[in-house]
Amino acid sequence: MSTMGSARLIVRSGSYLAAAATALLIDLEPAGAQRPVGPTVSATIAAHDAMKRAARELGARLWPDFRPDTIAMLISLDTAGAVLLSWRHPLPEGFEALSGVADAGWRADGRGGANTSGLLRGVRVALLTNRGVGTAALAGLAAHEAFHAHESAVARQGMRFGAGENALLTLSYPVFDVRNEALFALEAALLADALRASDRSERARVAGEFLAVRAVRQRALAEQLVEFEKAAELHEGVAEYIQQRVQAQVAGGRGLAGDPPGWALAMADRVDRLVDSNALSVRARFYATGTALMRLLDAHAGEDHKQRMLREDAYPQEALAMLLTVNPSASALSDSVTYLRAAEQRVARLRALRRAQVDSALSGSGILVEISAERSGGSLNLCGFDPLNAQQAGRDSVLHARYLSVCREGEYTAEWNTAVAQFGNARVAGLIGPEGEVQLSVDGRAHALRPGERLSDAHDVRITSVAFTLQATRADVERIGNTLRVTPISPPRLHPASQ
Repeated sequence: MSTMGSARLIVRSGSYLAAAATALLIDLEPAGAQRPVGPTVSATIAAHDAMKRAARELGARLWPDFRPDTIAMLISLDTAGAVLLSWRHPLPEGFEALSGVADAGWRADGRGGANTSGLLRGVRVALLTNRGVGTAALAGLAAHEAFHAHESAVARQGMRFGAGENALLTLSYPVFDVRNEALFALEAALLADALRASDRSERARVAGEFLAVRAVRQRALAEQLVEFEKAAELHEGVAEYIQQRVQAQVAGGRGLAGDPPGWALAMADRVDRLVDSNALSVRARFYATGTALMRLLDAHAGEDHKQRMLREDAYPQEALAMLLTVNPSASALSDSVTYLRAAEQRVARLRALRRAQVDSALSGSGILVEISAERSGGSLNLCGFDPLNAQQAGRDSVLHARYLSVCREGEYTAEWNTAVAQFGNARVAGLIGPEGEVQLSVDGRAHALRPGERLSDAHDVRITSVAFTLQATRADVERIGNTLRVTPISPPRLHPASQ
């Protein structure tokens, strides 16, 4: 999958950024209407206010110089609309001012549903969706996405903080490597034990063993994969740590892990379950391990350690290694044999699960669209995907559980909002809906493609359904049973001497 490095847009953290970013980067004109505040909007504003209060109360203990009260937020209410908060500029087109609410707007369209950050009229905004969760949970999520906006705002060339991780590596991470899986399971168990330890010296000893086992495992990984793990813990792990801190603060010590000891135990239980989370992307692991490392850093260095992390430009695991003796015991290393046998079984189950998931995604009823790169350079460009729902299914195959976008400028663009299978860089396929809901047009005219029919070098090919859109400037289109096979055609490349 070496050519996947050409992807130009990466969708982060379970979001639909490809669609949302397109809408948000448009330069919009101010609007001027007024709208009364409804109950759902009122609940959303209350959660946003609670997040700001909690962040002020925690101050630098949360994160140095992080001021979520200064960060604009666009919160989708799903199909009910979207509310724009902390917006200190003229409202964009399509937004109405909220009566009696300062720096706020509302629009009827709640499209996007993204949990990420983006730009709106050149302003960095946090993007999230209120799916009816409680005040504390929504406040925590708002803090998480505001932190990502903060990271983007303060990122500097050559610095780790704010750079994020290369999410494309979720597509090539060695999820079926038994040795790596066994050692990860061992280090996860040690990390959980360190979180549970009530004695400081015991916690330090076990955390040191965790770091030592991790060092053994990471020495066998490619350097870019080690960097991916550590950067994901800094990027997503710290954001989730902040999410949980704010959520606990808003809950007033109630709810999920409200007090520090309870939080540590809850994190330990979550780390215990990591290796059995076969239905999730491998990237999800580092949300949890990054949060756990931050909790250990708080316990060993006090909450001022965050200033040092920034000053040293250190990853969480490096910051912890600065504080502890990294020395694995003989018993910890001998445990790896037991974990190896368990990993063999777990990897076998994962392979079977992924094969079944791909078969399920491709064998349902309705029209299946397959796109081949055979006549467009031999590879498809990934323009958007969701790393938390990208799951390796075998050699050179990936299941994108709910979203994928492929495109080549001036030639084709296609986007699924449903499960789709990717085979290497040359072919993707996914169901798009019942035949009666699928529309095909060629050169501006509707076309009913019959089974067995083929259109060669068709122009302006468009296919749409509720779950799919495609536009190709030129393409071969063939129907085989219920499969529409689309092969985009690249224009001929002129030799420089003939241009």
